[in-house]
Amino acid sequence: MLIGSGLIKVRQSWSAFKAIVYAKEMLAQYDDLGSSYEIFAIDGPVVYVTELVKDGGADVTEFDDDYKPHANKVLSRHQSDGSVSSVPAPREGEEVLKVSVNLCDPCTWYCASSRHTGVTLTNTGDGLTWNAVGHVNLIDLEHGRLFNEHKYRADYEVKVYVYGVLQISGYTVNYENGTVTFSESKAGAAVTTDFSKATTSCWPLIPDEGRVIRIEDAWVQFTDDIPDTFADTPILFEYRVGEPPGYTAYVIAEYRSRKQLFDECVEVNEWTSQGVKFHKLKMVYRTMATVPHQSIEGSWVWIGLGGNGSTPVPGTRATGSLSGTAVELEE
Repeated sequence: MLIGSGLIKVRQSWSAFKAIVYAKEMLAQYDDLGSSYEIFAIDGPVVYVTELVKDGGADVTEFDDDYKPHANKVLSRHQSDGSVSSVPAPREGEEVLKVSVNLCDPCTWYCASSRHTGVTLTNTGDGLTWNAVGHVNLIDLEHGRLFNEHKYRADYEVKVYVYGVLQISGYTVNYENGTVTFSESKAGAAVTTDFSKATTSCWPLIPDEGRVIRIEDAWVQFTDDIPDTFADTPILFEYRVGEPPGYTAYVIAEYRSRKQLFDECVEVNEWTSQGVKFHKLKMVYRTMATVPHQSIEGSWVWIGLGGNGSTPVPGTRATGSLSGTAVELEE
C-alpha cells in the first residue's frame, strides 16, 4: 500500500522481515508504541514493516536482545545546507571497454581471419614487387588502424622470407592488394610469406573463464563519409549462445541507415579531425535489454555486418563499442 511521498508499505511477519533485512543489509528502525514495537526498514521507495507485541515471547525477546541495540541508526548524513552527504562506493569488478573492428576496413577483421604460412610470392616482373596471388585484405595491426591493436599484433604479423631467412626490413606491404615491395630487386630468389587474411567482420566480446561481463552502454562510431543507407550490409549487435556452428543468435540491434542510427541514439557527439568529421552515438539501452545483459562462458556479444559479413560498409570508419564491468561468475 502507498503511504505518502510515493512510498510503498509492505507488511511482513517477523521471520520474513528478518530475512529481508539480512539479505538486503538494511538498518532496522523501530517505534515503541507502549504495548508493542512497530519495526520497519527502508529500501528506496519500499518500506518493510512488522509489529511485535510485548508479550514476553521469543520473538520480542530476540528483538530486545539482538536488534534493538543496533536499531534507529542514522540512515543518511546531511551537510549544513541540508543536502545528503554521500560517499560513492567503488564499482564492482573491473572496467571493460571494447571497440570492434572497423566495419569499413577488412584489413582490421582479425577475429575471424585465417592464418596462412609459407605462401610463395610471385614476381610481378621487376623483381621489386611480389604478389600473394589470390590473397587480398591481409590483416594489418601495425599501423594504427585499430583500437588497442598492439594487444593482438603478435599473432597476426605479416612475415616475409627470402630463401627461408626472415626479413626484418627492406620491404613494404600493401595489405589491401596482398603485395610486398622490396627496396632492392629479389629477382630469381625464393620469396615466401606468412600472413592472416580477412574472412568476415565477426567481432566477439567473450569474458575470461569464470567471469561475467555486465554490459552497461553500447555505442556506434562512424565517419561522415559512410552512405545514407547500407541495407545490404547492416551493422548488427547480436547476443550468441553456444559454440559455432551450433550457436543460437539473438539480434540486439540492427542498423541499415544513418538515419536509423541517429533515430535510435540517446546522445550524439561530433568532432572533426584532420578534415574528417566523426559521429559517436550512444544507443538506447532498451535495445540491449531485450536479451540477457550478462554474457557467460559459452556465450558472447557479437558486432559485425549482416549479409555475407564479408562486404565492408563504404566509408572510412564504422565501429561498435561496449562498456561495462567484468566480475566473478557466481556459482
